[in-house]
Amino acid sequence: MKIRSNYWGTAYRQLPTGSIIEDRNTPFTVIKNTWKYCSADPFIFNHKGKTYIFAELINALTKRGEIGYCVYDGTGFTKWVPVIREPYHLSYPNIFEYKDKVYIVPESNQGDNLCLYEAADFPDKWEKVRVLKNGVKCVDTTFLCNDGDKFAFTYDISDQNNKRLLMYRINADFSINDGSCVFVSNNDSSARPGGNFFCFRDKTIRVSQDCKDYYGKGLVFSEVKSVDDNQYDESILFQIGYEDIVLYPKMKVIGIHTYNSNEQFEVIDFKRSYFKPAGLIGRFLALIRRIINKGNK
Repeated sequence: MKIRSNYWGTAYRQLPTGSIIEDRNTPFTVIKNTWKYCSADPFIFNHKGKTYIFAELINALTKRGEIGYCVYDGTGFTKWVPVIREPYHLSYPNIFEYKDKVYIVPESNQGDNLCLYEAADFPDKWEKVRVLKNGVKCVDTTFLCNDGDKFAFTYDISDQNNKRLLMYRINADFSINDGSCVFVSNNDSSARPGGNFFCFRDKTIRVSQDCKDYYGKGLVFSEVKSVDDNQYDESILFQIGYEDIVLYPKMKVIGIHTYNSNEQFEVIDFKRSYFKPAGLIGRFLALIRRIINKGNK
């Protein structure tokens, strides 16, 4: 039985978009997990004067991810509330507003699909309104608007030996144009999306994950150089490792893979290791059993 275990959590700080590029000292405040849910893949979203964080909630009972939210109450973020469940794992709840409606496109590769959910009664009631792609194994789909054109970046994991970042054009009705697929990268250290695109000092920045050695090693911030229907080009601007993250209350971070922000908040997820008393007790009892059994021989 393990004495230590790992879990993911979410943390925030009151600094504007892109501050993480220059500020590694201001701590992120941890949002408490519940007994049932750990959190990861946070996306921040403003709606009617309130600030929400939507995230993957890992259910301790089913071991599957669900989509849930918390809301800023003026002093901190409230408890997590689950709102979207499927009979398969959900994560990376990319939330956005389009034509006065609120949508979420979560990662759902275990269901072999990519679906669009619309808020029927924000923030608690959601309806699946469209299957954007079927029969696919893609994760962490992220959108970019460039001079009125819309693109979807998604990480194709159907071939575990050749995971690829692909780019698609988005149609006027927000469906994905299958005929517009552009290969972007298969570099494990910078391909997989790690949050929304954002603007920082007149630069458009793409956030990605460094997964070369292990999942959650760090984040990569790359400047978008050019993008159109036929090609995409970027250059790495900044990288941050899990060891650069400072949390309040203080705890040791051993992983990070998502960053999002707005004009008021930055949010990240983090992995930490914690002590399991049950694991130590289990080892102690196993030792006692071995001593007893040895004495009975």
